Amino acid sequence: MNKFARKAGVLAVSGCAVSMAWGDAVDFTSGGTDAEVTASVNAFRAALGGLNGNVAGSFIGGRREINWDAVPDAASAPNAFPGNFFNGPNPGRARGVEFSTAGSGFMCSANAVNPANAPINFGNIDASYTGTFRQFSTQRLFVPTDSNTMEIKFFIPGQSSTRATVKGFGAVFSDVDVQGPTQMQFFEQSGALLHTVIVPATTNGAGGFSFAGATFTGTEKIWRVVIRTGTHALGAGVIDNPGAGVDVVVMDDFLYAEPVTVTDPLVVASGGTDQEVTDAVNAYRTALGTLNANNPGSIGSGRREINWDAVPDASASPNDLALDFFNGVNPGRARGAVFSTVGTSVQVSADNDNPAGAAPNFGNINATYGSLFRTFSAQRLFQPIGSNQVTTSFFVPGSATAASVSGFGSVFTDVNSATGAKIEYFDQRGNLLASLFVPAGSTAEQSLSFLGAKFSDEYECASVRVTSGTAALGAGVNENVGGGIDLVVMDDFIYGEPVELPAACRADYNADGAVNSSDFFDFLTAFFEVNADFNADGVTNSQDLYDFLIQFFVGC
Repeated sequence: MNKFARKAGVLAVSGCAVSMAWGDAVDFTSGGTDAEVTASVNAFRAALGGLNGNVAGSFIGGRREINWDAVPDAASAPNAFPGNFFNGPNPGRARGVEFSTAGSGFMCSANAVNPANAPINFGNIDASYTGTFRQFSTQRLFVPTDSNTMEIKFFIPGQSSTRATVKGFGAVFSDVDVQGPTQMQFFEQSGALLHTVIVPATTNGAGGFSFAGATFTGTEKIWRVVIRTGTHALGAGVIDNPGAGVDVVVMDDFLYAEPVTVTDPLVVASGGTDQEVTDAVNAYRTALGTLNANNPGSIGSGRREINWDAVPDASASPNDLALDFFNGVNPGRARGAVFSTVGTSVQVSADNDNPAGAAPNFGNINATYGSLFRTFSAQRLFQPIGSNQVTTSFFVPGSATAASVSGFGSVFTDVNSATGAKIEYFDQRGNLLASLFVPAGSTAEQSLSFLGAKFSDEYECASVRVTSGTAALGAGVNENVGGGIDLVVMDDFIYGEPVELPAACRADYNADGAVNSSDFFDFLTAFFEVNADFNADGVTNSQDLYDFLIQFFVGC
């Protein structure tokens, strides 16, 4: 049994050392027996939180891991390993990390059985390595090639264009013979060095394991990690000989906190009891500010809400809801929200005394839905039809003037899986601000969940895309969570007061927030590909080039 004791700024754990560094960094290190290193790894896992699924988007808390063992033979020795392999959009590869090195690339060691008959443990590079290194988790190891230094950057998993930060990172190493050269440096977004962790030397002989990791319990956030492994890069003829100053080291498991968008919003979420969900909703309301009247124009602060319950029967199931219903010019409908979907329409569920006799809770679509969903605020729910995704774009209420909000949240019903529902937040240029999964509810049917995010003033949320469930509602679509069908619908929308956005700068062609030579060359590239209709007249020609140059040199 591990016992923790705090003494003189040091936390000691039997079998490993956990030491307080400067700031709010907590180190987890061990170079002892296999059991001691495993204990340190498990303590680090516990500090980070539960293991999340490797799918695109961010969970609220928890951790991700890479143990290399499922990497296919085509991306393993003797073949190179792509530095962006673990930031793909597909499940399994969506882990939110990308690697770079001053060397020639990266390599995962071969499995014992592989089509190239490559030796294990990087024996394809030098035969001595087969007996030099061991795997912590079978069967593969990892190393930069032609260098002993690498860098790790974090992203919202599956989003190669959206950087993220983490609150902790650790790695297992094999055959650290000399303490000092093998180390990890943690940097924040500004480029400042947050912390350095020296990886302890193994006391367990050839191929022994070492572990090092750090978590930050304060406001610090890890933007990138630089790892140096040993004194030399692996290479033919580079034999491990610590007495002669040659310590070759490789890595195994990477463990890190869930990557979170650098926008760092305030996130309020719950999938608990009705009271816990209500408490979360009320906390989010308080964070956004006073509830405003639903009149045209922007008040500039506070919040608006849509609970669907006053929607008239003529605009509720089995009828469709107009996409701009909640951006009308009349009081009550002037709420600054316009919907769009790749499906056929959006609907608000029927109440229990509608003239069409439609069943509530979308029971008109499928009779099983009546007992599957329930309302947070009676009696209506909301959902796209023909799709499980709906986008809400914001406008100054009662107008066509684009607006942004400080935050957006929604109540959901019947979220059964950790990835069953998600909210993605975008700025005016379509850049992803955050991508967050909705917590699963506490019961198999008719549960309630809530998720809301609020951004600081420097970020402008112009639209949100909600994925509710893993499939669209349908007459023959029944919930089957075990079979991958998690049906989810929405109730109350709560969002910041829509405030007019500044006009977008048309010369900012690549929408990165600055006008510079990159915009010029990006426009020329599109122009010569005949895909630069700058003046929106339906064709790409010399007039587009002329109009762009005028805007570019005038600036914004």
